[in-house]
Amino acid sequence: MTLCFQKKIPHKFWEIEYDGVLSSQVTCRIVTELLKFIVFERQQIPAPFEQLLQSQNEEEFSRKRIHSRKTGVSLNSKRKCHFVENFESVIRNLESAFKCCHKIEQILVLLGGTVVNPKEIYVIKLPTPGTYEGKLLNMKPCIRNFFRKIITSDLFGDLKLLPTTNLYVLIQAPRNAKIEWFLPKLTYNFKHPSRGRVLTLSISSNCIVHETELTLGNASAFEISGVEPLLDGTLDNGVNTSLYDNLSNLCINDGSTSDELSCENMAVQLLNNTTSNEIDDELIWFQAPVSVKGFKDKVTTKTSKATDIWG
Repeated sequence: MTLCFQKKIPHKFWEIEYDGVLSSQVTCRIVTELLKFIVFERQQIPAPFEQLLQSQNEEEFSRKRIHSRKTGVSLNSKRKCHFVENFESVIRNLESAFKCCHKIEQILVLLGGTVVNPKEIYVIKLPTPGTYEGKLLNMKPCIRNFFRKIITSDLFGDLKLLPTTNLYVLIQAPRNAKIEWFLPKLTYNFKHPSRGRVLTLSISSNCIVHETELTLGNASAFEISGVEPLLDGTLDNGVNTSLYDNLSNLCINDGSTSDELSCENMAVQLLNNTTSNEIDDELIWFQAPVSVKGFKDKVTTKTSKATDIWG
């Protein structure tokens, strides 16, 4: 009889703290540049993405200039074209997501055959949404300092060689976020897979953050026409009923049937809005509808290093 024990998968964690305020545009640029860095350093592409993009544009220009339909396209060129198109779509729509939603909290990057069973998992934790007090940081110094820390810390030092595989990108945002192109995960309470190597990068700011949303924790700080805060009464399903009771009592004391019905309807509407807001603010995962397949180039004219770009 043989006993098999599952090997514990190591989990790496890095925290990069900035002395200033990171705008949504700067945060988005850090994420997109990190995606390019991951696919190149994990040998999913034979050269940095900018070089692939330039090479792809030159090949397309040459084909249009020749105007020959008989000129065949190699399999490697097709794979490169497919990678560039899908990867550009991911980058472009990530930028759109950051523009329309300022409450994106995490980015999940998966390398592997499927989302359920990836080989490597990269969790990118973004600064807490809110209003910050401090100096607004410029983009270029932020990106330069970010990759200097990543490269000097040897992020991929102990990782094994990874064959070309699929890249999946997911973002975590509120349910009511107006995010297009990315598709919400149908799986309830989706969590990132536990299989594979997990590397977590936490990007934060040491500035003071002020929460702008009103929660039940600070509900005692406001009143509605002398009505007590929604903290005392609850229904069986956990919904607060103190507002409903107080409004109903006020209308009953007034003695007007129509006013009583209107107050009761108002209370029910407020309770429904409270529950609806809690559901809308719930964080869910949105997944890119395409997977980016890596490829290898048998003939590489130039070898590049990450330090050539961000060093």
